[in-house]
Amino acid sequence: MKTRKKNPLIPLLALVLILAALLVVYKVLAAANERKAAAEALAAQEDNTAVTVADFDLAAMTALEYRARDGEPLRFTVVNGAWRYEADPAFPLNASMIAQMASSVASITASRTVDEGAPADYGLDDPACTVTVEYGTERHIYKTGDYNSFSGSYYLMADGMICLVSQNLASTFSRSLDDLLVRDTIPSTEWASREYVNGVTVRDGDTERTVTDADEIEELLTALGRVSLYTCTDYAADDGERAACGLDGSRSVTVSYRKAVSTQDSEGNTTATNYLDTSYTLLFGEEVDAGVYCSPLSSTMIYTVSTDTAASLLSHAAETDSAP
Repeated sequence: MKTRKKNPLIPLLALVLILAALLVVYKVLAAANERKAAAEALAAQEDNTAVTVADFDLAAMTALEYRARDGEPLRFTVVNGAWRYEADPAFPLNASMIAQMASSVASITASRTVDEGAPADYGLDDPACTVTVEYGTERHIYKTGDYNSFSGSYYLMADGMICLVSQNLASTFSRSLDDLLVRDTIPSTEWASREYVNGVTVRDGDTERTVTDADEIEELLTALGRVSLYTCTDYAADDGERAACGLDGSRSVTVSYRKAVSTQDSEGNTTATNYLDTSYTLLFGEEVDAGVYCSPLSSTMIYTVSTDTAASLLSHAAETDSAP
């Protein structure tokens, strides 16, 4: 019986195929590594080309002024360590909001500078917003321009230098003076536990009634919690101005309750909680086109609320209890 001889070329061909496959895998891995290295190099290059536009100590800032396109300039200064509205120091300014805005221009980093073209090419001839920052006698001016959709950045002119930044200063500085007003709030959380409410007194002219029924108290306090003290007509009204608006106490809602007052030790741990009898009064005044004048008893601020809101609360002054 004859034995078939093996072809000596078959093992050699298999080896060649294996080497070819390994070579393909090597090239694929090498190409992937090259792309990764190129991407890392590009990222490193971008990091190295980042431009520091502003790097100042926020605590050293003494003034901040901004003006939106077609808007009036708003200027704020630091007085005795606190932000104030320069045109009216009595304005109840939201200092934390101004501090956040100031922080956004104390430190600015640009992805790159723009050396070609004129300011008009980037919307900087009619900026969306102009911000002026002062550090003592040192002044810096920033103007925001168009949005570059390709880079996802905004054009910014900083002291004459045009650059691209990621932050939209026009949005940060779009707040009106009304947006910066600190308003009164109704302390609904203090009587969240109805068991601490002693009663609600409602007065409407010569009619006055103290509500003690639990269901009606719930109805009143729920309605009171929906009152929005937002539309402010005067933030520094004196007694005469309040009286002229009918805020003389003849129309009011007063919540009498026990307020929880906690005492703490030196480490901030609560050692005792006492409940003190207190009250909160919301005054209602004359009806005007915008609604009804309204003001907390202890506030100098006057608001307007809807006529329906005032009427629903004051309607409880009328006697509705059933005869025994």
